Amino acid sequence: MVYLYCHSGYGGSRTEADPDPYLQLGRRVKFKPLDIDLWADTDTWPLDHWQNRHPFVVLNGCHTAEVETGTLSSFVTEFTRTAGASGVLGTEIALEQGVASWAMELFLGELAQGAPVGSALRNTRWAMLGRGNLMGLAYTPYCLSQLSLRSPAMEEA
Repeated sequence: MVYLYCHSGYGGSRTEADPDPYLQLGRRVKFKPLDIDLWADTDTWPLDHWQNRHPFVVLNGCHTAEVETGTLSSFVTEFTRTAGASGVLGTEIALEQGVASWAMELFLGELAQGAPVGSALRNTRWAMLGRGNLMGLAYTPYCLSQLSLRSPAMEEA
């Protein structure tokens, strides 16, 4: 699994014909979908590792999986088609940081207990709804609903 707790934004203004999305980690690290494409096509990316494991990528930040009519590239496409990830989970709206942390605490807890992505996300949404919060619906999975993590014991077998 690859987990990115990040911010997302656009290089240009959202009114331009070609908004350029980016993910920001901390204050200094920003990368764009094209960067993932370049990493996957060069020796910079640990490609053999990704081909063998096909990690599930969680993009926990505002608008990380958003695709608009003017957007020509997306992180979902670059991670799945280009880099070979097994799937991506992201959001298409803005989230408050505390809610994002809580949602992923619930979701990752479900995954760690062996639940597939679809069930883990459904259980997360119900738990949040039970406390009066609809923001679990902000997360969109781009993968098979039965996708699950392999335990280290399965890796050794």
